[in-house]
Amino acid sequence: MKVIDALLWFGAKKQSEVLLRAISTRKSEKRGLIKSVVDFVKHAEECLYEDLDNEYYECEPDLNCLFEKMLEKHQEEFVLIE
Repeated sequence: MKVIDALLWFGAKKQSEVLLRAISTRKSEKRGLIKSVVDFVKHAEECLYEDLDNEYYECEPDLNCLFEKMLEKHQEEFVLIE
């Protein structure tokens, strides 16, 4: 999966593990597609992903720190300083 590969490339191993568990949780659910805002709200109220959300946002280092480190390491590839 491209998102997982990208997270691992940035060094976000913990975040990739949480995302993989979220995907597994979603695949194991016995429900159809969300077709309306009402469906979305009903699903969100079930809080199936709350623990995973919290775990993701508690990961250290967070993605912003990892992105900043990547930019510093490869600045010449991303930024033209004149």
